[in-house]
Amino acid sequence: MTQQPRHKIYRRTMSDWISLVAGELPQDAVGLWQILAAGQDGFDLSGADLSDYVRRNIVVLLDHGAIPVKGGKGTAFDWIALHKYGKDKDTVVSAIVSEWEASQTDEMYSFSIWFALPRENVGNLNP
Repeated sequence: MTQQPRHKIYRRTMSDWISLVAGELPQDAVGLWQILAAGQDGFDLSGADLSDYVRRNIVVLLDHGAIPVKGGKGTAFDWIALHKYGKDKDTVVSAIVSEWEASQTDEMYSFSIWFALPRENVGNLNP
């Protein structure tokens, strides 16, 4: 049996950590930068391991009803839905991970996709 990595500070296993990522959704959106920070800094992941970690987190968020969004600054909404990634879960996950990987940046804060529950503060624009 292979032992799972544990978060350096909080000591939760990676699977436990990923299962909790959607817990913030009822209060606020979850940023991809948060997922990257936990993967890079908390679990010391990089390369294919980090990509797999990101993918697994996005799947959990989508399974809990979240949609990809960006900040709605300058609009009447807190968040703007990003429909460009598609509708099918697998397509959305692959598109976001591919876009992040193609950005060739290790700067976790430069990637500004968030995941939010659809509600009145999410605009349905088609950016």
